Parts: sequence; structure tokens; C-alpha cells
Amino acid sequence: MMAVPIRDCIGGIFEASENRIVISLSAAIGIILAIPVAIALFIWLVFEYLRWRYLEYLVRIFQEKPLFIVPFGQPVPEGIRHL
Repeated sequence: MMAVPIRDCIGGIFEASENRIVISLSAAIGIILAIPVAIALFIWLVFEYLRWRYLEYLVRIFQEKPLFIVPFGQPVPEGIRHL
């Protein structure tokens, strides 16, 4: 009768624990990465909703009164001082 090394007898235990470690590490990394991705997705969805909902109002406001209109060719009144 030939002697069987002890490592061969308990090798299945080591392989199962190594697989468990790899699976648990993969799950932990997945959860850690899923949280920021979910937050970023939520912020992007809110941004898209607000843009879809209010863009027509913003366009109308800036068409009625643009922010950066420079009055070329109009004289500056004498009473106004530039600082």
C-alpha cells in the first residue's frame, strides 16, 4: 500500500476556500464600484430630466433678454462713470 500525501487528502478544502475568497473579493469590489456608478447614474438622470423639463423656458428667457448684448455704436451718457 502506498502512502498518500496529506496535501492530496485535504486539497479540496484549500481549493474551496480559495474559490470562496476570490468570489467574496469579487463581490466586494463589485459592490464598492456599483455605489458610485449608481450615484453618478442618478445624478445624470436628474440632470437629463431637468434639462428636458426646463430647456424651453431657458431658451425663451435668453431670447427675450440675452445676457451679453454689447450696445455697439451707442454713445455713453455723460452722467455715467466707468469704474
